[in-house]
Amino acid sequence: MDYKKALVITGRTVTALLLAFALLVSAFAVFSVLAFDRPDGKGVFGHKFLRVTSDAMTGAMETGDVAVVETVDTAQLQPGDIIAYKSMGHEDYGEVIFRQIEEPITYEGEPAFLTTSLKT
Repeated sequence: MDYKKALVITGRTVTALLLAFALLVSAFAVFSVLAFDRPDGKGVFGHKFLRVTSDAMTGAMETGDVAVVETVDTAQLQPGDIIAYKSMGHEDYGEVIFRQIEEPITYEGEPAFLTTSLKT
């Protein structure tokens, strides 16, 4: 009788663990779809997760790193801050670029920044 009881308890425990694992995998899948590499997406809790695809910021970020990005008011940004923005260049139009701010400027009446890569 004790053997049957132990089997039932073991079975229920294994079932509960498998269910918990399945829920964690499902939550991770939803999180990944909502947050990773979607610069236009809302992200999760106000943050976006973008993969670094170039070595332009070596020293601060390596290729393959995941950067946690949040939208801020441009007035808060200062020299030395690292920003992510969509490229407007012909060769890499629409790609997300990470750069360090050198100085704030005005371009066509709008706030803008002179930026630099950290690669030497």
